[in-house]
Amino acid sequence: MAVTNYYSVRGEIIGEHTAGQSRLDYLPDGLGSVIATIDQTLTVKSTARFKPYGADLATTGTVTSFGWAGVSGYRRTSRPHADIYIRARTDSTSDGRWISLDPLWPNTSAYLYAGANPIRVIDYFGLQSGNEGTVCPPEQRPAAPPNYDQAPRGLPNDRSSDLPTVPPTCSTCIIVMGAIACVEMCIYNQTGRAAGPCTGLGVFLGTCLFSGHEGKEHPLRRPSRVVETNDCLKAKSQVTQLCKGQARSCSKLKRSKLYTDEQWCQLLKEYYNRQSDCLKARKQVTRVCYGGITDQTHAGQEAEIRAGRKACLQAMVDSRCFLP
Repeated sequence: MAVTNYYSVRGEIIGEHTAGQSRLDYLPDGLGSVIATIDQTLTVKSTARFKPYGADLATTGTVTSFGWAGVSGYRRTSRPHADIYIRARTDSTSDGRWISLDPLWPNTSAYLYAGANPIRVIDYFGLQSGNEGTVCPPEQRPAAPPNYDQAPRGLPNDRSSDLPTVPPTCSTCIIVMGAIACVEMCIYNQTGRAAGPCTGLGVFLGTCLFSGHEGKEHPLRRPSRVVETNDCLKAKSQVTQLCKGQARSCSKLKRSKLYTDEQWCQLLKEYYNRQSDCLKARKQVTRVCYGGITDQTHAGQEAEIRAGRKACLQAMVDSRCFLP
């Protein structure tokens, strides 16, 4: 008979290897039930679903002996009405009860398993009172009784040292990128311009992060002057009112020496808001008058307004309008 070795880490079974076969790794759910096994090529070899008290609900492939709550050592026995071995006692999945009397009876229920809450509570050693158990997650699991072997009977000792060590590459990358981003944000705070790849997108994010100082409103939050309507004539009238001669691109504006920084920023902000109102009014006309279908002419006009609004936003960033 081929020998099967089991691998465990901190008392939890994580896989198995049978002589002459590929090693299998266990994929557990939140309770610790082995719901799938995979080989070293990441091919799924078996799957399993369980009823609340551990009976098989659906399986594919050749399932492992450690199924329901298997990473904690719950092992199938293939014996009717005594089909889950849990170290000190044996449980019946069909009855949802221990098959032996609780030693603390009559001070506790005679055969009750895990306080009748099997989807959240497990009994690692079969020694808990019938009215209690241990709630997942693993960090709340109890210590083993004195002189009690942590591993299930018949299993080898912990072989976690045989597992490959994963270098902390991802963690290092995150730390380095975070440091670069912090430096670039400091430069952005001083100059108002993007200082590298992390703040290329940060030009827009910086607009949101550094706005609102000294009582200034964020340009995107100014109440719109567009009045919602389902009347086509009223919608077109608003386009005429809000777009005619007012939705001018900020790229065409020239700053006069008479403008203070605050006045210049207020002017850019007003042009930005006017273009936003014009764009919203045009979208309303498309929805109300044309059933939401934008023709080529209107699409070109809306694209021109978006470009002008983007130019206003960039001009506000370049002018450091969002910095204290």
